[in-house]
Amino acid sequence: IATRVTLAARLISLYRYYKRSVDLLVDVHGHQIFLDLIFNGDCHPGNIMEIEGGEKLGLIDYGQTKRLSMEESLGIAKVVFELGRPNCNVSEVADGMRQLGFRTKYNNDQILYRYAKLFFDSDDESKAE
Repeated sequence: IATRVTLAARLISLYRYYKRSVDLLVDVHGHQIFLDLIFNGDCHPGNIMEIEGGEKLGLIDYGQTKRLSMEESLGIAKVVFELGRPNCNVSEVADGMRQLGFRTKYNNDQILYRYAKLFFDSDDESKAE
């Protein structure tokens, strides 16, 4: 039983550590997109370093950055905000996607919404349905 308790305590500690790290990464990327109007287009675990024993994170390799216009930043905000709402407004999402330069042959809101779900919500194929 003591081993299980120790293992459970270790798992909880790891969960808290990685949750804190992921929350920090999300905050940093949000700051970059919405305040700095630039972001790293190549964010993956190989470009994240633990510094000072994991107390800080270092982001490296900014070779693939994208500068955003204020309109693009506002488009991302609109899309992410709407996708996070329980009763998402499909036409608002489509408008945000248009602000980002997305176009479809027939300018269909539902298709733009599906693209938004795929690009900004998840890479789970069922999310795009």
